[in-house]
Amino acid sequence: MNEAPRERDRNGHAARPSVVAETLRVAFRQLRRLVVFVIGITVVLIGTIMFFTPGPAVVVIPIGLGILALEFAWARMLLKRFKERAEKLGADVAERFRKNDDAAG
Repeated sequence: MNEAPRERDRNGHAARPSVVAETLRVAFRQLRRLVVFVIGITVVLIGTIMFFTPGPAVVVIPIGLGILALEFAWARMLLKRFKERAEKLGADVAERFRKNDDAAG
């Protein structure tokens, strides 16, 4: 891959990024985390409200966790647990339907 040549200091070593550039990079990263947090939490809260009102809460909450999982490890873990429980629930429901079909037939 072609990389842009880096500036060199007097000794021929690669120059460090400027303090301003580093500060901007850190500020952008924190701003991104804040935006992801606000959007993700908003979606999760809307999903939580949907438990008590008409709406697809079971769909909306994982979407909110997925948004949060872009930046936060705790959200990745919650999303993983949610998926595992949903898969187990799906397997249990499928098993019950198979038992009912066998009993009826």
